[in-house]
Amino acid sequence: MQWGPFPDSAAWSRALSVILVRSIRNGYLPTFAVQLVVMAAGLITLRLAALAFGTDGFGTYTVSRRCLSIIGFPALLGLGVSLPRYMGSSSSLSDKDNFFLASIFLSIPSLSILPSVLLVAPTWAATFLFGDKSFSYMTAPLAAGVIGLNLYTVVYSYFRGQLRMWSANFLQCLAMGIVPPFSVVLSDGNVGLAITLLGVSWALLSLTILFLLLKRIWPDRAITRVLWRNVKILAGYGIPRIPAEFALFGLFAVPPLLIVRTAGIERAGFVSLGLTLVQAGGSMFATAGIILLPYLSGLFIKGKMKEVRRLVGWTLGLSCGLVCLGVISFEIMAPQLVPAIMGKDFSAAVSSLNVLVLSSVPYVFYLMLRTPLDAVSKVPYNSLSLSAAFATVAVLIWLGNVICAELAILIGMTLLGSLSIASWHLALHRAATGKAMTPGVTGTWNQ
Repeated sequence: MQWGPFPDSAAWSRALSVILVRSIRNGYLPTFAVQLVVMAAGLITLRLAALAFGTDGFGTYTVSRRCLSIIGFPALLGLGVSLPRYMGSSSSLSDKDNFFLASIFLSIPSLSILPSVLLVAPTWAATFLFGDKSFSYMTAPLAAGVIGLNLYTVVYSYFRGQLRMWSANFLQCLAMGIVPPFSVVLSDGNVGLAITLLGVSWALLSLTILFLLLKRIWPDRAITRVLWRNVKILAGYGIPRIPAEFALFGLFAVPPLLIVRTAGIERAGFVSLGLTLVQAGGSMFATAGIILLPYLSGLFIKGKMKEVRRLVGWTLGLSCGLVCLGVISFEIMAPQLVPAIMGKDFSAAVSSLNVLVLSSVPYVFYLMLRTPLDAVSKVPYNSLSLSAAFATVAVLIWLGNVICAELAILIGMTLLGSLSIASWHLALHRAATGKAMTPGVTGTWNQ
């Protein structure tokens, strides 16, 4: 695959200065800083959970957090994707507010039906999620967690849709950076209480902001045909995108849930820890994609595909070098680093972590190419790649006795990275032959 020559120093300096200025003005660099805070807080939370709950309790805690992710997003019917999209494309504050109100109505099922199922059928829910009915005591905490997480998602998506990135970053810092470690500290060694405190804190924080927002919006709004039309628009856009997002969540959330059934809660906790490390490292590169998006979109609108190819090649090469350096460093230091941070009981996790962290390399390839792919093509390359990777991981782990779970995840992530590279090559070819997506009259992409 040919990436083209590197940009000359003057051209790269101009491009970098434009990106930095826009990033500071729009809040993208603070977004990068907040991701660092959230990543550090996540590692601190894991350390506190290891100390507070022991290896079995740690497994229960991490698997429960994965459960929140995998059942929470589908229940929101894609609002985390659709609300920012339609608020961002609306030209007036009135239209933005109407979409926000529509999102609240659309979120009612996730705030009522799913928690009710968890509370009314705890034995069935525990068997479905953990593979063991003895975990039924975790269903009530999970219900609180689902409500809190979904309320947070609606508020965070509102700020993103308004392009109020400073407010979004502040909310994320509180909800994902401060609340999780404090919920573990205040739990007194009780895993269920830690998840409950997490959900209740998210809910109280989000409801406070929702009250302030609705106090401004509601006096000037009524339940009209426009509102219900917007509910249909959000559902029509978000629901078809659930499978792809579910596949992304599934890559990180489903393996521990399957491993609970095949290898026990302790092993599932170790795998969940490794996947958390992969996610934490990848979040830095995902934020870089957000920063590059406006610049890449501008180049594509102007037909400067050569510069798009060069910039993507440069950033992909730099990201590959950085992630490889990080992986090599971890592989060397893991036998001393993991017990020192997580405790001596986690020495047994080193072999699992060594394999799983290798997944960071192909995962970063996917993260750095997904934004360019969305910018130059309307073909859902990312959805196809994610679905294939998720299906591969799920099948290999479910077989169990054929291949170990860690190797199955590595194979799936490698497939994801390989398909992303192949898709980028194909998308460039289609763009060169005039088969790529074209910009709409309002400056947005025609869907």
